[in-house]
Amino acid sequence: MDPFLVRREATLILLAKKGFNTRTIVFFNEKKQCTRAMILFTIFGLKAVEVHGNMTQSERMEGIELFQSGKVDYLLCTELVARGLDIPAVKAVLNFSFPVEPKRYLHRIGRTARAGSHGVAVTLCNDEERKDIKKLLRKLNQNIKNYALSAKQVTETHEFIASKLDPIIHEMDVEMQADKEIEIAYKEALRAENMVKFKKDIMSRPKAEWHTTKKKATELKKESKKDLKNIRSNFEGAISSQPRKRDAKKD
Repeated sequence: MDPFLVRREATLILLAKKGFNTRTIVFFNEKKQCTRAMILFTIFGLKAVEVHGNMTQSERMEGIELFQSGKVDYLLCTELVARGLDIPAVKAVLNFSFPVEPKRYLHRIGRTARAGSHGVAVTLCNDEERKDIKKLLRKLNQNIKNYALSAKQVTETHEFIASKLDPIIHEMDVEMQADKEIEIAYKEALRAENMVKFKKDIMSRPKAEWHTTKKKATELKKESKKDLKNIRSNFEGAISSQPRKRDAKKD
């Protein structure tokens, strides 16, 4: 694992434990980072759920409902949650990394301080990313505040994750991947079984009729033009048969 990312994970865990302990959304740029953070949060006793594209729709909705109901304190997610969902009373948004596109940053931080309520947005960043954030916020006429954790605590947590937890996380990740593959294989087998089981029903369904040939499509086009011409001539005939206003006055 990249030591830089592990140090950032250590910073995130400390932030969660020290200051942001309820109604907090944590955004990640990658699904694998999100899953790894979920394992870390569980190990450190932080109640969290993950939501990303590798999960089914029902799994994602279940996670969001757990966060909305207050049964968990942290929603660990990718850009899926940045837009389109109404999640009220979010106290804080933590960005594990600055998003790839600046506009996504605005969508992310827009998850908190909604409808007149208060909220905080924090982005973990290096010097290069800090420049990008400052540049963006200058355009928006907003100020940025620097916040630093104790270097000693970050180093201690970093070393603990790297030396003690990394092997455990790797094993769990392998097991989860294997479980996912088994689940996919099971669904495929079940689908194949149903195809065999209900083959008669499937084959007896009437086939959909389509105007597939070029000749039929051309004939249909000609018929449509003819119908349109008849409609137009009937309409014009109906209009011409009505007495004009000038003629009506003479009568």
